[in-house]
Amino acid sequence: MEPSPGLTSTVKRKIQAAEMLVLRLIRGVTRRDRLWNEDTKKELNVERILQHVEETQLKWSGHVKRIPNGSTAHHWLQWKPTTSRPRGRPRKRWLDNIREAVERRGTTGGGAFRTVHGHTKMALAYLDRGSGGVFTECLYIV
Repeated sequence: MEPSPGLTSTVKRKIQAAEMLVLRLIRGVTRRDRLWNEDTKKELNVERILQHVEETQLKWSGHVKRIPNGSTAHHWLQWKPTTSRPRGRPRKRWLDNIREAVERRGTTGGGAFRTVHGHTKMALAYLDRGSGGVFTECLYIV
């Protein structure tokens, strides 16, 4: 499998399958026991891997938003390729995962996307855990 910066649905399914395999091993059951996955998850009471990945990506996007404008990292973050892309559906990118996470959590105001000067910008909303899960700051990325 080719490494991809975005988590595709195929990769997510494989992660979930591997996670359930490990959780069943920890619980000491097999698929032949025909127990519900939800029962295993509730009994072990562990954080879901994909949920942890999503939260980590949102935290990292907070670090990315604080990159100074003149830095090399900022330059590469804003870089757009000049060559034409291959045919077919565009590959999933890191920002696509961030966009989905923000939309799943909901945003305040006018939604996750706004058009400013003819460009669609993505709003990244960050939760403040101290204020009961309220969105406290917002960043717009071109």
